[in-house]
Amino acid sequence: MRKQLLASVLLAPLLLSSCATTGDKTKTASASCFLATVTQDQAKIRFDQPLSSQGEVSGILEYAFAQKDQSWGIFTGKNEKDKLSISYQFLSEGVVSYRDIIFTKSPNGNFAGEGFRFTPSESCRFTKSGYLWKSLATSNVKADTFHDPETGYYARLTFEFPTAEQDMKIRCIGAVSDSQGKVIARWINFGFLGTGNINNWNMGTNIRPDQVDSVPQGQVSCEYSI
Repeated sequence: MRKQLLASVLLAPLLLSSCATTGDKTKTASASCFLATVTQDQAKIRFDQPLSSQGEVSGILEYAFAQKDQSWGIFTGKNEKDKLSISYQFLSEGVVSYRDIIFTKSPNGNFAGEGFRFTPSESCRFTKSGYLWKSLATSNVKADTFHDPETGYYARLTFEFPTAEQDMKIRCIGAVSDSQGKVIARWINFGFLGTGNINNWNMGTNIRPDQVDSVPQGQVSCEYSI
């Protein structure tokens, strides 16, 4: 359990939606997914909500590099007139890291940064099969809290993988909400389904002491790769 907790980070809300297919200003402003390709490297940004002209943003940013490990994580930030500024929390080579990124926006609303130029994508998928993740069904999702005297208070999700198989790499997005449906925390977790009981999983993240009594509901979505 302790190793899984160390692999968790807070996650902003994730909502998948359709993507625009053109790069004009009107379509870009309503796009949810942007893709970039440089030689054999690809990058993908998927926003929780269609990208508006300005305002707060959140979503998932993923890099598929040809010569090093893929990185995947979540971000929150702000979309401004000439730039997109985000705080990125990501997993790479089995370690969760954090960094800030500023993308420069072009007049048509597309943006560029870190050597990539992002344009709207309808498929919202990488083209290389080695970087593809597939949805993994979950069931019997339960949320609770617990207190570790050494490290603090936690929200925890326990759930099952009814169709899991051995040797699957998995990554999951979890969330806990109060009785009104307001999200208290979202976070990511990753692991490997080796031998033994591979159908059960749990993942947790830190919460404040005053949030302990406000965690009656939980949601989770997972993906796998072999």
